Amino acid sequence: MPNNTRAAFFVEQVQPAYNAVDTSPLWWESSFEIAHHLMVLHPNVRADDVGLQQVLAWVIALPNFVDDPMLANDGILQDILREWYEESNPICLN
Repeated sequence: MPNNTRAAFFVEQVQPAYNAVDTSPLWWESSFEIAHHLMVLHPNVRADDVGLQQVLAWVIALPNFVDDPMLANDGILQDILREWYEESNPICLN
């Protein structure tokens, strides 16, 4: 997707949902906060259906992501997916 098309998509589709999310700076260590942002921005996507490369692309595209994309590794990306999965699939202890 060309950069101008991506920017237009963000403004039209993502920005309204994103306005409801805290815009504090995000670092790789913020796996819970990143997962929450991704859940808000992609409400119809299940964590089970997302690959690590897609998570990487979505995270570094977050406007308040400030960390170095080169520091990403499978463990960090899996942590984000785990947080997303756990938040969207709560355990019932009845």
